Amino acid sequence: MIFTQYHAKALLTVAGMAFIIMTLTGCVKPKVADQTGQPTLTDTIANMGKTGKVIGCVFAPWTEECKALKTDKKPHQSQEEYLEEVSEDFEKLDKELESN
Repeated sequence: MIFTQYHAKALLTVAGMAFIIMTLTGCVKPKVADQTGQPTLTDTIANMGKTGKVIGCVFAPWTEECKALKTDKKPHQSQEEYLEEVSEDFEKLDKELESN
């Protein structure tokens, strides 16, 4: 099949439509979370620095920043703390269900 002027116009039309659709989907207003626990746009933007560091370390793990992140150990939550947190969450859920 020979690439003709018709094919070029069709390709440009499809590419243009795809660009317009992608641009318009960026205009959708983000949902603001009430008290559902879903992250808001501000929360997401606040975590972009952390996300950038993680992606950077995937492609350049030998950098000093990535080495520092690997050696920086934060203590994990103890079993008692975890169980207490889960119990509090269930108590909140029970109170919500009772109030409805």
